[in-house]
Amino acid sequence: MDHTDDFDLREYLRVLRRRLWVAVVSVIALGVLAGGLSKMQTPVYTASADVLVPQQTAVSQITAGNQASPNPQYLQRNIDNAQKFASSDVVKRAAAKALGYSATASVTASSSADLLTFKAHSTNKKKAAAVANAYAKAYIDADRQRQVDGYAAQSQAVSATITRLQQQAAPLPPGSGPYESISSQITQLQQLQSNLQAAQQFSAANGGQVINDAKVPQNPSSPKVFRNTLLGVALGVLLGIGLAFLVDRMDDSLKSKADVDEIAGDVPLVGMIPELQGWRARSDTHIATLESPQSVVAESYRTLRTSVQFLGIEHPLNVIGITSPNPGEGKTTTLANLAVSAAKAGLQVVIVDCDLRRPRVHEFFGLRNDVGFTSVLLGETSLGAALQDVEEQPRLRLLASGPTPPNPAELLNVSRVEQVVRALEKTADLVLIDCPPVVPVTDALLISHLVDGMLLVGYAGRTNKREFHRALELFASVDAPLAGTVLNAVPNKGGYGYGYGYGYGYTYGSELDESRRARRRARRQAFEDVVGDTKSNGNGQPEDARPVSRT
Repeated sequence: MDHTDDFDLREYLRVLRRRLWVAVVSVIALGVLAGGLSKMQTPVYTASADVLVPQQTAVSQITAGNQASPNPQYLQRNIDNAQKFASSDVVKRAAAKALGYSATASVTASSSADLLTFKAHSTNKKKAAAVANAYAKAYIDADRQRQVDGYAAQSQAVSATITRLQQQAAPLPPGSGPYESISSQITQLQQLQSNLQAAQQFSAANGGQVINDAKVPQNPSSPKVFRNTLLGVALGVLLGIGLAFLVDRMDDSLKSKADVDEIAGDVPLVGMIPELQGWRARSDTHIATLESPQSVVAESYRTLRTSVQFLGIEHPLNVIGITSPNPGEGKTTTLANLAVSAAKAGLQVVIVDCDLRRPRVHEFFGLRNDVGFTSVLLGETSLGAALQDVEEQPRLRLLASGPTPPNPAELLNVSRVEQVVRALEKTADLVLIDCPPVVPVTDALLISHLVDGMLLVGYAGRTNKREFHRALELFASVDAPLAGTVLNAVPNKGGYGYGYGYGYGYTYGSELDESRRARRRARRQAFEDVVGDTKSNGNGQPEDARPVSRT
């Protein structure tokens, strides 16, 4: 099999899995619509009566004797003539006279028997049977009368001919040639007249026979609700498949690693986070690395941590900002899980919530937000007092956002923000900053010059490609150090191509050499010196939190 064709088939199946809801809605909608419309229609009942048509005319039956049966062509012509007569106005008028009202019935001839079937349709089941039976009887009576009248007319014509010949023979001498010739003709005509009279009597007593009376139908012949519903479902399947591909084609959201790579260019995709099943409400908070550490989702966050550590081999990434193009795309969830994963790997981690407009990090860890980053910036408290320990995570601390300021962008633009970040950087292996979304506000761009790298988080099936590209353009416009991208909420079963490998192994960083352990202990000591008993210098700035230039 051609590998290209195999790939295309898999891609088609992925599209159908992604857009299964479109096909399902289409099937249900058309099935319900077809069934509903069918039920709304007035039921129509059908009744039919079968009439056996004689194979031969009365004369042929009388004169045939032991002769061979008529040929098939004659019989077919006979049944065709019978069907045409049964459909004539003569029969229709006779049926209407018998019923007392005008009605119609269809007539069909059997291809395998000498049968005419009279079929009547009506919204009244009894009326349908009555019309079919009336038409069958009207045909038999009309056909019988037609034949009787026909034989009578022929008999009269033959009688007139006999009288004329007798008059011609009267003056001729008996025994002469002309007399004998006329006498022979008279004898033949008398025999024919006798046959016609017998046929007339035979036709009057015989003819077509009703072999199956029309019965009152118990179930309507239309609408066929079940059949129409199945047809609607079948049409819904075809339409649903087409709509699924159309919707997928029109969907401009990020769906796969290929979509991210195409937009991000040289910026690497450092993590693909599977969708957390059952998480629908934004108000709920889940940290998979704590709640389900052995799950695939938790493993993906460990892979993200490992990827980030590898990015920092050549260029240290001690301070990392995490943002997304728009709200609700999983940046805070990504940050919280990355922080826990890094702390479990032995790193001293500090989280800083700089999303001053919609702070949420504290909710993930069940901590308070009455004091935090803005409190330190405004000199209302010291950095040490604002930091909070995360329960059961000794290497993880949180600097919550604090009270929401009226002008977040202006507050983030002051020099003290850098001073606070540098003070935290001295005391931790990793500082993670939760930034506001980059497209609607400029806050993330202001923070970007304080970090070693930014991570841009997209949400599979939700983040718009244009907005993701716009976020990258905004970072490029301020020469921000964009370290990588993360695709969040990737469906587990093939929806958007999940399966980005855990290539680096998630134990990286947990087995550090002694020199790095020593550096961590030194940083921990510095942390205690800075935030343990720090006193404010009068304007809320930590005494040893000096601005650090970025190179």
